[in-house]
Amino acid sequence: MKRYFLPFWLIFGLNSLLSIYSGSATMISETVHSLLDALVITFSMYAMKLVNVKDSRFTYGLHRLEIVSSLANVATVVVGSIIVSLISLLYLIEGMRDQPVILTFASVIAFSLSLLPLSKRDETTRSGVWLHAVQDSLAYLIGILTGVIIIATGWYFIDPVSSLVIVSIMVLTSIKSMKGSLYVIMEGSPLDIEEMESELRKEIPGIHHIHVWDICNHLRVATLHVEEQSNVTLKELDEKRVKIEKLLGERFNINHVTIQFESEAERS
Repeated sequence: MKRYFLPFWLIFGLNSLLSIYSGSATMISETVHSLLDALVITFSMYAMKLVNVKDSRFTYGLHRLEIVSSLANVATVVVGSIIVSLISLLYLIEGMRDQPVILTFASVIAFSLSLLPLSKRDETTRSGVWLHAVQDSLAYLIGILTGVIIIATGWYFIDPVSSLVIVSIMVLTSIKSMKGSLYVIMEGSPLDIEEMESELRKEIPGIHHIHVWDICNHLRVATLHVEEQSNVTLKELDEKRVKIEKLLGERFNINHVTIQFESEAERS
C-alpha cells in the first residue's frame, strides 16, 4: 500500500521545502496540489480496508466512504484554490520574481516521482491513484515549462499565470468529481432505465419497475419486478432468478439485485 501514497508525500515534502527558496507562485500551487493529493490518496487507501466492514447499521458495508472522500477532496481543493489564486494575483500585481532554476529542478524531480504510481496500473490504482498521478504529472510538466521559459526569456509574469493554470486544472477536475459524487448520493441511475427495460424484455417479457443505483464506484445494485403465471413452481422461479442475475451482471455490471416475482393476475 505504501508504494502508492508514499510518492505523493515525498513530492509534497520536496515542494514544501523548495517553494520557500524558489519564491515561485507555481511552486506554491504545486505544493498545495501535492498536499491535497497526498491526503486524499492516503485516506482512500485506508478507507479501502474498511469498505467491506458490515454490521446491523451499515448492511452494505462502508462503501460510501469513497464518496465522502471525494467530496472532502472537492472542499479542500476549493479552499486551496482560493488561497493560491490570491497569492498568484499578488505576484502579478506586485511583479514579484521567483527563482526559475529551483522551480525547474523541483518540477523535474516531482514529475519523476509522480510517474511511480503510473508504472503499475492494477486493481488498486484504478480506484483513483492512477488518475491523480496523471493530473500531477501534467501540473509538474507545466512547472518545468514555466521555469525553462523564464530562464530563456526573463518573463517572470509567466510564473503566476502558470500557477493560475494549475489551479484551474485542479478546480475543473474537482467539479467533474463533485458532480459524479453528488449523483451517487442522490441515487441517480447510472443507466438509461427505459433502454435497459426494452432490452431485457426481449428475453424476460414480464420484467418491469426497474431501479438501478450505485452505492459507490464499484458497487451497483438494482431492484425489479417480474410477472409470472400463477402456476409456476418455486424451482422454476429460482432458475429464472439465477438467469436474471447473470444477465444483469454481464450486460450492466450490476453486483446485487433484488427481484420481486408477482402473478399476472396481481398486476392486472
